[in-house]
Amino acid sequence: MYLYEGTLAAQRLAEAVLRAQKQGLHIGVLCDDAVKGRLEESLRRGHTAEIFSWGQGKADLAEHLYEVLRDFDRVSPELIIAMGVDEKGLGLAVMNRLRKAAGYQILQAEEGSITVKNGSGFPEFLFS
Repeated sequence: MYLYEGTLAAQRLAEAVLRAQKQGLHIGVLCDDAVKGRLEESLRRGHTAEIFSWGQGKADLAEHLYEVLRDFDRVSPELIIAMGVDEKGLGLAVMNRLRKAAGYQILQAEEGSITVKNGSGFPEFLFS
């Protein structure tokens, strides 16, 4: 699993999903309802992506995180791309769990750049 953090995490995740799809990868996506809706509209027919939403806020993510991770185990995507949340309040605990689930493979998505915050061996399509 690869985790996008930062102010542009949702946008960069969506772009990476579309690039992965062009490569024919069966991917899993963990995001909120808004990003899920945009991705479902953008995905091309005939390509597969398992998009699991946690709902709308950090409380929903905290409640559904393990359920969604078990869903990924069930559908066995080639890789999972996840969207982080801000660390205010409940977000700190949720991000701790997401980082661990991602094996600390973290990308920082800010204005004008995507940088490796932690980890190595990232597929090139996560950056382009």
